Amino acid sequence: MAMQHTYAGDGRAAINLLHAARERIGSGAPRTVHAMLDAWQVRAHAVAGESRQAVEVLFRADDHWGRRDPDEDPPWIYWMRQPSHTIEVGTGFVQLGRPDIAVRLLEEGMAGRGVDYTRDTVLGLTAIADAQLDQDDLDGALDTARRAVELVTDVDSSRVADQLNAFAQRLPAGEAQAEEFRICLDTLPHR
Repeated sequence: MAMQHTYAGDGRAAINLLHAARERIGSGAPRTVHAMLDAWQVRAHAVAGESRQAVEVLFRADDHWGRRDPDEDPPWIYWMRQPSHTIEVGTGFVQLGRPDIAVRLLEEGMAGRGVDYTRDTVLGLTAIADAQLDQDDLDGALDTARRAVELVTDVDSSRVADQLNAFAQRLPAGEAQAEEFRICLDTLPHR
């Protein structure tokens, strides 16, 4: 529910839900679970426009991650990675107006991502493209987005489609490369 509120633009409700989740699991829960909740809270603070709080929670998340015992992790959290390398945190930094930090963190996270995670790779590439666009690097953004589109045929995910469409809508009107990208995106299945 917290993630849904974040995606809907209600960072405050997401933060409150994440606090409630943290209270519910207690301090004895595995550190990886706390790191996950904190990573999600970074983006919620970004949506709420709370830069300082987002950075503080990111430090806490990475601290949990650094002190975790993987043997204590529940099986369902196998996908969690270092919080500062997650797509949620990278996207949060884009929302905070720090695309430079977002690109660096997302690229570091992408370096460790395996081929088994195509959906996450596409989401990560799309987040990097968004950050590059915020840096006024249209060529770089389009190159990165094209890499995402090359992989998207193997992914059936409405979130992926939504993110790529949102990126395409941000592209400048009348720009030839941007129009070519939109046309390419329109030809994809599962849109």
